[in-house]
Amino acid sequence: MIVALTWCYSVAFAADVAFATLDLRKFGFQFTGSTSVFADYTDLGFLSEDLLVIAIKQRSFGPAEPLFAETPGATVVVFDMKRGNVLTTGKMSVAQMSGSVQIVKGERFAALNKKGVQFCDATLKCGPPTETQGPMFVSPQGKWVAVGGNGQSKQKVIDAESLKQVAVFERRGVFQLVIPGEGAFLLSKNEWNNESVTIQRPGKQDARLTIDSRGNFRELRFLNSEALACLDHDASEVVITDMDARQIRRYKVAKAWRTGFLPTTSGTRFGIYEHGYTALNSLVNFLDIDEGRAQDFQRVRVIDIYSGKEVYRLEWDPRPHLIKPALSPSGHRLARVKAGILEVFQVN
Repeated sequence: MIVALTWCYSVAFAADVAFATLDLRKFGFQFTGSTSVFADYTDLGFLSEDLLVIAIKQRSFGPAEPLFAETPGATVVVFDMKRGNVLTTGKMSVAQMSGSVQIVKGERFAALNKKGVQFCDATLKCGPPTETQGPMFVSPQGKWVAVGGNGQSKQKVIDAESLKQVAVFERRGVFQLVIPGEGAFLLSKNEWNNESVTIQRPGKQDARLTIDSRGNFRELRFLNSEALACLDHDASEVVITDMDARQIRRYKVAKAWRTGFLPTTSGTRFGIYEHGYTALNSLVNFLDIDEGRAQDFQRVRVIDIYSGKEVYRLEWDPRPHLIKPALSPSGHRLARVKAGILEVFQVN
């Protein structure tokens, strides 16, 4: 098999002109908090090509507080980009952590709180909770949701349509975590600092990844029923593999440990998401070895899965808050938050 390095093409940068915007400061979005330690866990997600969910989650930390508290809650906004107005907005009890609000099948979203995980629609009407803990991972098409793992809890995999439990993974003395695909699982086991990552499919032999993700397992994602995206820490590369763990393509990144993925429901495109510092920022602040300063660089590269080509690129300064962007179901729209303003771009 030929493994291609496909990060070397000439790609025009996207015009920095959004076709839809929304000022999140009108809904309580802040740049600073009441204490010196202020965190932003805001989540973005497309319910459809025209509907976008924004869960504004910001928190000021006091001297002694629980890690995943739900106060002050989240302000959830459903933005209709086609009409240019807000469809719904309201307060919700949501865990103050990134990824506690994610999109699932049927133009709904999953919300994680102390009661468990609930599935909600665009009107913010939610069903009964399924008792569980975080973290939460969702398959590309939003059909399967894996929740649990914190506090030595078991991980449950729930069908977002039927709400039935389709699988459960016990800890059994080994630290493990599961990321769901469409009918498959990516399973990480770590025993005595020896991590192994395998692809599990019903009726198929487990396939073990030979790529050293070096603790970045939580960022790995299935892209569709045929491919998944991994991170090679030592080479600073994104690696695309098939379901038998055979490598297909590689893409160079600045830092593998500051890289994530944006899968799409269509499974035809995905985004490589990077964040960190510009070269100038790193040079000026070379003494900041702990990198405690605000990051000033975000980038998304949209990739066509079947050709392997980069079709779109957008770079920006995210300060003061680093918020993960989102791709629409088709991969033809990209949403970001910059300086408190939500912006949506058309991806050709």
